[in-house]
Amino acid sequence: MRSKKKELVKRISMITNSNLYESARMLEAVFEAVRTELHGGNEVLIRGFGCFYNQVYESRKSEHPRTRELISVPSRSFVRFRPSLHLRQDVEG
Repeated sequence: MRSKKKELVKRISMITNSNLYESARMLEAVFEAVRTELHGGNEVLIRGFGCFYNQVYESRKSEHPRTRELISVPSRSFVRFRPSLHLRQDVEG
């Protein structure tokens, strides 16, 4: 089952005894902070939850499978998440 942002907002609202609007603003603030840090090239470590980080694949030369000509593959950056030990243990049971 997938939790959507709306369901997370409801859950935050119940836990913090705040209204849905304030809970949505809190969640958006956390998302924006994570986005900003990742955009700046920083890792985001949330103890007991996990770590968000950028993984960069350098540019390289590759061979086109059909024509066998050399092509240049540009460097790319991906956002990765590494769960903490506590989160993994909680999820596994």
